[in-house]
Amino acid sequence: MKTPDVSYSDITEIIDNTYSLQDTKGINRVVDRISTANDPGNFKGAAFEVEYAASRSVDDIIEMGRPSEFSNLGLEKPGDIDLIMQEGTKKVGIELKDRNFATWNRFNDNINEINKGFKDMVQTGKLDDYKIVFRERPPDDVINWLNSNDIPLGQYI
Repeated sequence: MKTPDVSYSDITEIIDNTYSLQDTKGINRVVDRISTANDPGNFKGAAFEVEYAASRSVDDIIEMGRPSEFSNLGLEKPGDIDLIMQEGTKKVGIELKDRNFATWNRFNDNINEINKGFKDMVQTGKLDDYKIVFRERPPDDVINWLNSNDIPLGQYI
């Protein structure tokens, strides 16, 4: 991995967060993705998944990095479910996004495809609900676009 954009403190933080999640189902899959990240963006995205999970009650985490299945729609997204949490009586899938909103093509089909995949998982009973969580509060145009496309936005850190 190239590391010029990944600081020592970024690496230290992910090690500490990963340690706090060591008994969480699926953490090894996330660690594998981090260790094979071929650019700082992929590293930081996976690091955000670990950071977000570590900020939650470990007892409420069902699984991290679970491969998703799309039997009846033939979709490829999401490739995995970043985090599955128990929220009250619901099993909730969470897609975590660490985006630079200044450069991100915000209205691309990637989020639409992820949304369709999650809807399929809810309809087939694999999940009770889902949401997309960004590291930072998205700009108003992104929030409006998500709302107009019925894409549930979770609370950011």
